[in-house]
Amino acid sequence: MNRTRYKSLALILLCFFMTGILQAQEQHWQYNPYAFEYDMTAYVTLKVNNAIVSNPENYEIAAFCGTTCRGVAKLMTADDGAKYYYLRIRSKKASGEKIKFCVYNCANDAEIWAEKTVKFVSQSAVGYPSNPFVLQIVEYKNGDANGDGEVNISDVVEIVNYILGNPSENLNEMAADVNGDGNITTADAVGVVNIIMNE
Repeated sequence: MNRTRYKSLALILLCFFMTGILQAQEQHWQYNPYAFEYDMTAYVTLKVNNAIVSNPENYEIAAFCGTTCRGVAKLMTADDGAKYYYLRIRSKKASGEKIKFCVYNCANDAEIWAEKTVKFVSQSAVGYPSNPFVLQIVEYKNGDANGDGEVNISDVVEIVNYILGNPSENLNEMAADVNGDGNITTADAVGVVNIIMNE
């Protein structure tokens, strides 16, 4: 009888263990937290296109200094049920580094840089669970230079007008920079044509 109980208990524990392994998802960014001496904390909420996200589990947030990942956020739930991201940001310096944030949209497999940055200060905190630091991003289709939701020949015209010094107020510079080099050039117009041809 005791053997049966032990076997049943072992089977239950094995099922819990395997369920945890199967449910664990690998994060988009990886980093070694032990490679850094100093840390600070950020409590973050995410706005996409000016609205707090209703599905924060579909997004990941990471902190960067230059191109080096300095921390990956964990999604948490406050006492009132609100969701926020808890992020420990690491550094080799006690203060002064500029920290920027990148958001990964899991559903679209897209990385988007947030505009806000913070200055690293060891043992400090940015935001609180009850009043998180707000990161704002704008999601767009790569190549949708005029922001109408479609990538077509009018986006090529939008880019060409920008290059010729006659940009419209509808220009989405991030979407127009198709190759992601930080400049809008004829290479981006060609990139839009390639997107159109491959659809």
